Amino acid sequence: MGDRQQSTAEEIFKEGRLYLDKNRENWELVEQKILSLDADTCYREHGWEDIKTRCNGSELGDSPRATRTSSIQSLTENSRNSPRTFFQANDTSDLRLSVEGKPLYVSRILLSIVSPVLKDMFDKRSKEQAIIEIPLPGQTYSDILEFLECIYPDSLKPISDENVHAMLRLADEFKVKTLRERCVAFLKLQLENNCSSDRIIEILTTSINYDLEELQQLSTDMACRASSEELENVPGFSDLCDDITSDIFKKRLKLFEEAGRKIRKRLKEAETHCSLYHKNERWGDNLCNKCLAGVGKVSAYEIEKLF
Repeated sequence: MGDRQQSTAEEIFKEGRLYLDKNRENWELVEQKILSLDADTCYREHGWEDIKTRCNGSELGDSPRATRTSSIQSLTENSRNSPRTFFQANDTSDLRLSVEGKPLYVSRILLSIVSPVLKDMFDKRSKEQAIIEIPLPGQTYSDILEFLECIYPDSLKPISDENVHAMLRLADEFKVKTLRERCVAFLKLQLENNCSSDRIIEILTTSINYDLEELQQLSTDMACRASSEELENVPGFSDLCDDITSDIFKKRLKLFEEAGRKIRKRLKEAETHCSLYHKNERWGDNLCNKCLAGVGKVSAYEIEKLF
């Protein structure tokens, strides 16, 4: 099983190199295969101990299934937490990035597949000289390390509140489509989970800065459900351009108009129903208590949605 998985990984990397040499315009197929590699396969590719070799002084192949599973999980967890993937050269690292004077050992082919910007940088340098080290001026070491951990198939670190802005910036700068999509999906999920007005405006600002049209639309739809007073007290709201704030208030006005239409429609229906079936229960031209309560429920529901 191990040999078959390893050969599969090698074939995918070879296919990537073939795409880089012969088809420089379409890397998405290979990128998807690289990012879908099984974690254990990637651990072997990085020179880590095979899961069938000795662990804690015993052969995993001869141990019970439960022990084997536990050992594999332990190895996986330790490997994920180990910094040696980028801090030390290994079988798949053929390039060294220099960030703030510190080295990070990476795979040129993997970075070339996920980032056309980095690929162009590597190709340009390789024509000038033997490419061994690439400096990344203007970047921080912690952000680039986080970036590598988020795009490498043997880690694929989740997007979180702590790294989403840095990863979105680097995804935009290096044109990493998959990382950009993961950041957008994370921010969308926050909006769908009814986050605070402060967070909505923060996400809206981010969507504007990185030209994320779908996220911007969703953010404005969420922002228009907050009261005008609440929005005006949110940090950053006053910094939005007039077109954006105008769009938010127009949408909010439409929400009020739509709620008014629904309430008036329900009131007319109640008046018609009450005049036909509740004549003896009405007080003059007013609705009976039962119909009036029905209109009140609809009104309360529609108004509640506005805040």
